[in-house]
Amino acid sequence: MTSSEWTYQPSGLGLRSDEFSIQGSCRDDPRFFLRRDRYKLNALTDLNLGDISDENVVRFLAEFLAKSGGITGGKFEVVDIARRTDDHGLVTVIYDRTTKVLKQVMMEMGFSVKNAYLDDKMGRYNSVLVLEENIEQDCR
Repeated sequence: MTSSEWTYQPSGLGLRSDEFSIQGSCRDDPRFFLRRDRYKLNALTDLNLGDISDENVVRFLAEFLAKSGGITGGKFEVVDIARRTDDHGLVTVIYDRTTKVLKQVMMEMGFSVKNAYLDDKMGRYNSVLVLEENIEQDCR
């Protein structure tokens, strides 16, 4: 089922989908944008955090992941956060913010992050988190 029109949740998170992906937006920030492949749920193919606070990014991203198929554990990655040719300082800033936000999201979703690293794939950097299910949270 696909819908090219944004459907906004009470939180302000916008959702829409097409044949290949599920997308998220924020009603209050036109620069905030998320996308994940329908068939590779442990990755984000697009992550633009826009101008909203990290606290709100965590809330929207957790809601987006939950409403678009969840997380299965193992590894989670954000594809193409930067290019190898980008300034090293810029790559570090993007990676650090992405990793910080994703660690908080994964904790909210019942996972702990065992490791996080920057993966160079064909001249583009991916942010990768190695996840472990949080058994304590399952017992609540």
